[in-house]
Amino acid sequence: MEKNKYPIIAGLFLFISGVIGIIVGLIYAFFQTGELEGFYDSPHLVSILFVGLFFAFIILILFLSVLLIIGSICCFKKRYYIFILIVSILGIIFLFFTFYIPILSIVSLVFLIKSKNEFK
Repeated sequence: MEKNKYPIIAGLFLFISGVIGIIVGLIYAFFQTGELEGFYDSPHLVSILFVGLFFAFIILILFLSVLLIIGSICCFKKRYYIFILIVSILGIIFLFFTFYIPILSIVSLVFLIKSKNEFK
């Protein structure tokens, strides 16, 4: 079995994607909530739902970013190939709010497919 550095490169791309996702999620959480001040006091159901969906979106971003980092750790250890593939595909689908995360996830997915034989 020939060894190459594709899993390490894929893990590095997944890790960078996860860190970018955490930074973006924290920026949304801390800096964008000031724009929601008018919605907090409003008794309307639509504004309450909007604030709830906004915070659910932030939690989803942070959760998927942590999954990307866990996937990168598994990639460095060369274990759990199916989990890493699923995490990489989730990075492509769900983290569409930045330009870099889907591209890095696609590149890591390509490297993962090329190095399938190196995983346990």
